[in-house]
Amino acid sequence: MKVFTVRVFHESLGDRPVLMNMSFQSLGKLKIESEDSEHKLEWSVDSMLIERGGASNQLYIFSHPSHPGWVLYVRDYQIIKEIKERHPHKDVPRKVVFDSGLSLALGFIAVVVVLLSAFFVFKDPLIDLVVKTIPIEAEEKLGGFVINNLINFREVEKYSEQTKVLQEVLNPLFQLGEKEGYKFKVFIADDKSLNAFALPGGYLVFNRGMLVAADNIEEIFGVAAHEMSHVIKRHTLRQMLSTISTYALVQAVLGDVSGVIAVLADNGAFLLTRMYSRSAEEEADRLGLEYIKKLNINPNGLISFFKKLEEVNKKLIENLEKKGIPVDDKSLNFLSTHPATDDRIAYLKSEIDSIESKRQNDYQNIKFDLKNFQKQLGAIKKEDQ
Repeated sequence: MKVFTVRVFHESLGDRPVLMNMSFQSLGKLKIESEDSEHKLEWSVDSMLIERGGASNQLYIFSHPSHPGWVLYVRDYQIIKEIKERHPHKDVPRKVVFDSGLSLALGFIAVVVVLLSAFFVFKDPLIDLVVKTIPIEAEEKLGGFVINNLINFREVEKYSEQTKVLQEVLNPLFQLGEKEGYKFKVFIADDKSLNAFALPGGYLVFNRGMLVAADNIEEIFGVAAHEMSHVIKRHTLRQMLSTISTYALVQAVLGDVSGVIAVLADNGAFLLTRMYSRSAEEEADRLGLEYIKKLNINPNGLISFFKKLEEVNKKLIENLEKKGIPVDDKSLNFLSTHPATDDRIAYLKSEIDSIESKRQNDYQNIKFDLKNFQKQLGAIKKEDQ
């Protein structure tokens, strides 16, 4: 009896999909079992629902009405082949092959045009509905799935003490964010590029390169406030939802949120490379500045960090071009997902000038030994950034 490996999602399994064994049994049954045999399921293939999902619909998604909340993610086409052979009557999603007749081809093109038009007209309202449907608890689980797949936790353990220090110094900022229902948690990734990013649910990841490059703690606060604002405004969640099918969004609106969360979790690392919209960046700028203002912290940190990134980016592109490497192949950094346009920098300067004109007291002097903190993280050569 052949045993296949599938990824299984259910809230009882923790913060990420779990690998389980799946095998075909007699009487049209599927057996799904964890390695430790703690979790066992037996599904009737006839009653099982099979859908397509994931990026470019590359996944097969199995669910069963008798086991609500349990979702199987299948990449191995041999499993689908086996189902077709054992259950030829079973409805399995597949690509439709059309005849080459002109009328049929024209009809197909017309249908595609109509569907694409509907897709672009109705998808944004659907995303808005789904965002409102997903509770913060589910968003936290999604962020947990992605971070577990994205970060090597040996690296996290390597900088566990520094992570605690960073969490503690940023806690006054996070306490403001907690009023919106989120509990923020920081991670330090052993990556030399100048990047920081937010995950749904309140996970903030700082690359070691970004922390070592900071000239002062105010720069780190500026970046953290900006990323925290993306979470609170659910920009990252919206961005991820925009990549999945309209059908999956409709299913979420109808109540199948767990399926959408699992599809997003499976493709989360890829989705993080996508650029935020200009409106999302401007909204995060505004809210981030509000938080910095409430803490009476010097708000110029984000601008000075942007300028630093532009300088590093320029040198990086020049070096790549000298080596004949396409610019698109450069390592992911903060500017590739957070474009710092001249308009945005001008806006930030304008807002900061307004804040400073009304300020009566000196900015807060944050007691933090940045140089010692950076020394613990280890030096990074400028040419490696």
